[in-house]
Amino acid sequence: MLFNLTDPRLGSNVYPKNNIIIEQAVTEVLNKEQSGLLADLLMSLLERNQDSTINIAINLAPSLEITEYIWHSLNHVLESSKGRQLLAIPVIVVAGSAQSIGLDFAISSNAVQELFAPMFETINYIHPSLISVNQLSQVSPSVIYAVNNNKNQYVDKLANPESQELSGEDVYLRFLLLDVSGMKYDCYQIYQNTKMKLMHVLLESIKQDGLTVFVIPDMLVPLNKAYFAGNVLYQEIVLSVALSNLAKKSRMQHKNTRVKLSTDNVNSIILQVFADAEYQVTLKWELSLLDDFDYVCSQLNNLFTDLQLEVV
Repeated sequence: MLFNLTDPRLGSNVYPKNNIIIEQAVTEVLNKEQSGLLADLLMSLLERNQDSTINIAINLAPSLEITEYIWHSLNHVLESSKGRQLLAIPVIVVAGSAQSIGLDFAISSNAVQELFAPMFETINYIHPSLISVNQLSQVSPSVIYAVNNNKNQYVDKLANPESQELSGEDVYLRFLLLDVSGMKYDCYQIYQNTKMKLMHVLLESIKQDGLTVFVIPDMLVPLNKAYFAGNVLYQEIVLSVALSNLAKKSRMQHKNTRVKLSTDNVNSIILQVFADAEYQVTLKWELSLLDDFDYVCSQLNNLFTDLQLEVV
């Protein structure tokens, strides 16, 4: 195993055995047989707006294996429709300013729509701002299910995010939200060819005097997968910025930057950073329930290699 680290995430020792989703998932995993009943139960709960039962099942399942099984089953139900879809693009914004400045993350919806027009039959809606993680969490699985299956029109109840005060340097995870119909067969290829133009559009929307800003749009994904897709890149960029600054400082002092790795008892990979033998700071990569631990370790290894950091 890379770095000889153990995944710190554990299942819930005490989980609600009366939760029908957990009970059915455990049965199917133990029997190694997909009966289709779990999908039917998830669909029924989504149609009745009972998101809390699903959220409890994902967060309090007895093992990561059961959590992942429920999650993949939920995604299959949410994405079974090929007509209308709620999609999102995670966007990492790295910003810096020598003075206090306000970021509102408003974007040019018309410019984005023009870029995306070749990918879909119809673009029903584009949110006029890059939304926050908190706002994204307000779009529940039942809302996604209803829109994707044309049971409801998506009604945007998300307020535009409050202006974010920035003084110094920070990294933000935001999302571009789209309601579309009729995804073209080569949509993802078109998107890959359009990412640089999208980066420019977003950069032009966000930039202002006194602000240094860099924008990284990630993959185009179903809305239900957006947080977990974006959070991995966000954690990587946050650590990359912090470690780059520390390494630069150490080299100016003719010292080597060393990193000592461990895990906590919850959900984090701990990075203790040293300049030679002198302790500098402790950083964390916080794992979500659905992160691939081996992939995260691989990304950390690539980061350490790129920055020429020594792992001790």
